[in-house]
Amino acid sequence: MRMHDIEIEVQTTRLTSLLESQRKRHLAEYESAMTVWRARMLEECKRIAGIMESDGWRDSEDIGVVLHKPISCEEEYDRMIKMVDLHAGETMTLTGGHLRQIQTDDFDWIRRAKMVNSTYSLG
Repeated sequence: MRMHDIEIEVQTTRLTSLLESQRKRHLAEYESAMTVWRARMLEECKRIAGIMESDGWRDSEDIGVVLHKPISCEEEYDRMIKMVDLHAGETMTLTGGHLRQIQTDDFDWIRRAKMVNSTYSLG
């Protein structure tokens, strides 16, 4: 049997605590990314306004801004926390694979958010 397939009993309080910690960290990263994104977007809009007001711009020229907005996964975390809270019992059974995903915060939705949000990292 592979580790991924092993079933593990997990205390729901510890699982909730872990998810709440990950949610808190994600929201801090998201807010930081939004601050940088807003500043960059404002700079780009001012730059474009300057180009449009200049004599060198022609109506036929396309001008645009491509800055992907940071992604919040607050709803996904809230949904997972709610599922654990609604579970009737002090423990729940997870496969090794599911536990690893939760422990390492490794879901498709958070991976995408981290990729986009890291574009606006202050560090």
